[in-house]
Amino acid sequence: MTGIDKVHADGNLGQGIVIGLLDDGVDYTHHALNGGLKDGVPCLGPSCPISGGEGDWGHGTHTAGTIIADDKIRGFTGGSPRAQLKAYRVLDCEGNAPDDIVAAAMQRASFDGVDLISMSLGRSSGWRESFLDIVSKRITDAGMPIVTSSGNDGGAGAFCTYAPAGGEGVHTVGSVGNLHIPGFTATVKTKSSSFTFVYAAVNPVSLNGSQSLPVFLNSLTGVDDTCAPLKKGISLEHSIPVIAIRDDCYTKDQANNVIAANANIALWYIDSSSPLLTVYVDIGIPGFQPLITDERSGKRIVEAVKAEGDVTIDFSNPEASYIEDNVEGGFTASYSSYGPDWEVNSYVGSTGVGSNILSTFPLSKGGYAIISGTSMSTPLTASAYALYMSAKGKKETPAQLRSVFATTATPLYYSPAVKVLDTVAQQGGGLWNVARAIASTSRVWPDRLNLNDTEFFNGTQKLTVTNVGPSPQTIHVGHMPAGTVYTRGAGEWNDGGQSKTVTVTFKAPKSNQETMPLFSGYITFKYNEDSGNLNVPYLGVAAKMSELPVISKNAEDSLPAIVDPTSQGPVKGSATYNLRTEDQQPIFQYALKAGSALATVDLVYAHSTTATSFRRDSAQSSHLNNSAVDVPAGAIVGNLDTEAWIPRSYDQPMTVTITEKIYDDRGGSKTIQDGEYRVLLRVLKLRGNPNDPKDFESFLSNKFVVKRK
Repeated sequence: MTGIDKVHADGNLGQGIVIGLLDDGVDYTHHALNGGLKDGVPCLGPSCPISGGEGDWGHGTHTAGTIIADDKIRGFTGGSPRAQLKAYRVLDCEGNAPDDIVAAAMQRASFDGVDLISMSLGRSSGWRESFLDIVSKRITDAGMPIVTSSGNDGGAGAFCTYAPAGGEGVHTVGSVGNLHIPGFTATVKTKSSSFTFVYAAVNPVSLNGSQSLPVFLNSLTGVDDTCAPLKKGISLEHSIPVIAIRDDCYTKDQANNVIAANANIALWYIDSSSPLLTVYVDIGIPGFQPLITDERSGKRIVEAVKAEGDVTIDFSNPEASYIEDNVEGGFTASYSSYGPDWEVNSYVGSTGVGSNILSTFPLSKGGYAIISGTSMSTPLTASAYALYMSAKGKKETPAQLRSVFATTATPLYYSPAVKVLDTVAQQGGGLWNVARAIASTSRVWPDRLNLNDTEFFNGTQKLTVTNVGPSPQTIHVGHMPAGTVYTRGAGEWNDGGQSKTVTVTFKAPKSNQETMPLFSGYITFKYNEDSGNLNVPYLGVAAKMSELPVISKNAEDSLPAIVDPTSQGPVKGSATYNLRTEDQQPIFQYALKAGSALATVDLVYAHSTTATSFRRDSAQSSHLNNSAVDVPAGAIVGNLDTEAWIPRSYDQPMTVTITEKIYDDRGGSKTIQDGEYRVLLRVLKLRGNPNDPKDFESFLSNKFVVKRK
């Protein structure tokens, strides 16, 4: 899928390249990661594959193995098994890391002289001006390539970018479904027949005693399939529960429920057309074996139980095999995050294979695991960088490296059933191929065209193509249409070492402010030799970003609102608080429909005549109007909170606790006096001027009382 096998066949295994891995640490006593020593023995010194960053949570060990694993016993290797790794532990045991720790590790890796940085981490951003995006830009500007994950929030829709992945110059990587999921065969036996199926797992099932287990079904319909605790008296110690993966409960909860009934093993199956993602159940109980199979096999087992009652699964004589992913295999993964950012800058550089990736895992947790995510496609891309740099040298800039991978990539269709190119917002240039990148005889810059929105449409742009091969080639310029595109410069000769500039003119689709469609596609450069072919993605918004509402008013009309600290519900009418203790400190919550460069939450006097675009006038209602923010002099008592470069609220609302303190514009604080107040929220609209009150949306809360006696 990625050309790595072809590069390995040429003897290129990433020799001479050092990769800095920012993650949660690595179990470098694993025999696939410690230079072939026995398990549990660390390899120390400059000749060892890994240095630094010990950890046992699992994420970092998995990403490390994707890059440099070399397991001669299993016959498994990472993408660049002769490269070296410097590991920097930045994530805690919960998978979190403060921005300053991540920034410090990025800087440290640069000072340590690694050849590139791989980071499978990030947080919601939406703005290039966020701290980590600025840091990542400065590091790439200094010549250090950074490969990082786009995020796993595809379900949140467009404009869901991460930091540091949004930094200009960074190669942000989305995820593609693996065609084949490794596993082993087992046999289902009934009274009258038998059939073989494949379960996905890192190792064949290991059982004490009999290798055949009776099937247990908690539900013949799949409804409430072990989502709740099993009935008392049920023991699964010598059975295998077969469980439907459901959207309304977590596989981890299902696992805990069968483990509570003494299960040592369980088989999950997809009960819909959902992607075949492996069951990764980090339950911390040694010996429990979670397996998964496809929808067809799972339902066939269920039907056999319905028809004949007693059904067993025989795990003896397993053979290595695989399951084909017919839903997302070879297509952009549904969980892979979408750009662009709120300034309509393209986000994803390209995609790598990231679903159902087999790699190393801490020895304490089995040694191997199959996991899915952009966290997995990112280290695979880093290993491809290592192969490329090992073959071509280290002279190319981060921008040049990203360009050669993104523009030689293959744009993918949306799905097996929908033969339409997937949006550039999610797949960037498409699925990279390192063999094609190494063999490429042409270059193009820029590697992406940002067309902006219809208000600031950037419809005429230039692309410079260079023939870096020895032979003259003929360029044919075209496009894979997703809008109306006009090109100039087709059919020209391009001699070896020569550059040509092509002017590209776009006509924006008709603006639609209701749906705000993203339009995208590719400018294609076809040469007389396939090794010269390139695709440059373009993207724009067929609407005015400045007219997008920013304050979200949810369906229940409950936010924005003051939330009672005791009931945790929106306050209706007026309430009284003393503010001295947490149970007497109300919370102000709001959500954003779009990102904003600036939001302020201020305390104002209740009797002020502040005009806002959205206010709550009574206990039961709120309304929107067209008036601009008009704050009379002296109305503001002080600031409760100020936020800059805020992402869209797709998961949790913004929360501000109203304590006894308020602040002025220089950071000084004072105590809120007894009295009647309201909360004033002001949010800057997209493209807005922070010095113009008309460019803000605003909300004024219902009245509340501060009284300490």
